[in-house]
Amino acid sequence: MKKENSILATILLLLLTGCGGDKHSNDDAFITVDVTKNYPKKELILQDIADVEYIPLETTDEFINRGLVRSVTDNHLAIRLARQEEIMIYDRLTGKALHKISKRGQGAGEYIFATKMVVDDERQELYVRPFRQQKILVYDLAGNYKRDLVLPKNTPLYLNYMFNYDRDHLFCSNAIYEEPEDQVFWIISKQDGSFVREIVIPFEKKIAYPLITPEGYLLECMHSAHPIIPFRDQFIIEHHSADTIYRYLPKQDHPVPMIARTPSIQSMNPHVILFLEAITEGYYFMNATKLEAPPFPTPDKLFAFESFPSKKLVYCKKDKAIYEYTMYNADIDNQTEVILTQVDDKGGYGGDIMFWYRFEAYKLVELYKKGELKGRLKEIAAELDEEDNPVIMVVKHKK
Repeated sequence: MKKENSILATILLLLLTGCGGDKHSNDDAFITVDVTKNYPKKELILQDIADVEYIPLETTDEFINRGLVRSVTDNHLAIRLARQEEIMIYDRLTGKALHKISKRGQGAGEYIFATKMVVDDERQELYVRPFRQQKILVYDLAGNYKRDLVLPKNTPLYLNYMFNYDRDHLFCSNAIYEEPEDQVFWIISKQDGSFVREIVIPFEKKIAYPLITPEGYLLECMHSAHPIIPFRDQFIIEHHSADTIYRYLPKQDHPVPMIARTPSIQSMNPHVILFLEAITEGYYFMNATKLEAPPFPTPDKLFAFESFPSKKLVYCKKDKAIYEYTMYNADIDNQTEVILTQVDDKGGYGGDIMFWYRFEAYKLVELYKKGELKGRLKEIAAELDEEDNPVIMVVKHKK
């Protein structure tokens, strides 16, 4: 069956790509990326392609965090403290601390380790995926336990990519540390955890790379960097072991090819993996990473994956061409690059939000004293203490 799926996919790609090349005639055209090619250079300014907001998180004796941002919505921001396993809920617009949730344990409504979480503004609910358990825990935003979403028994234990699909469903994916062999996506009921639909990206075999987790564990990582990227009313789904990146629209029965890579990753040695990092109305931001030799993490590159040589690629719809790009933040004078592989976790967002990044207070204070900040970021840094909570940069699609 897998071989038949691959053959059908190949035929579809040939029909869609036509005569090939990097240039295409319409905004939603299928494009092909040659991962071995040297593309022309292009410089971009983040504020030219997206709306940027800065949220200084309120600092109180009770709300002191150095945690990981796990979910950002129009109204709320959720942060998980890595060691204590506490979850902090903030007002997304003001940064005001609202709730602290501590449910660590092995009883009903508790978790040992929370891998992913999603905030639903409309339902005023928080969905938490506990590590290696066949369920998703549901709380209100004050942390009161409401129910379990009991997942089917064949659900992979590493089901740890979750996004809001609509009011009644989550969109999830497995991490491919284990079976199934393919990259699988599920639409899951927010009421009882039942599977409504399954979407599969087939490929010949998994391509692995080393990964050092924040906890210091070395893993043979087989999952894509960003298997799900919400964009407006659709989801971009991918796995680096496949040769195609797809769009999935809720009203369609099957994913639609969006980006193809050449040559096939299965034919390369060493492998060059291609994955989409972000998408806007005008650009597709991609990364082509060469798995050249086993890398070693360094203090500035905790994840071993970041030590591989890579090219940052962007497809410009206006030019109908691909470039190797460098992107800068206009609010920082010292030519600080925006590196999409180093932005904070991309789970748990959607709608107009592209990604977010955490600025430590002491770093902003240092840049302010050097006179290297501008605009709103400069105003915020002027009021900061080095011991304050981080400032969260939320990057949104332009209105």
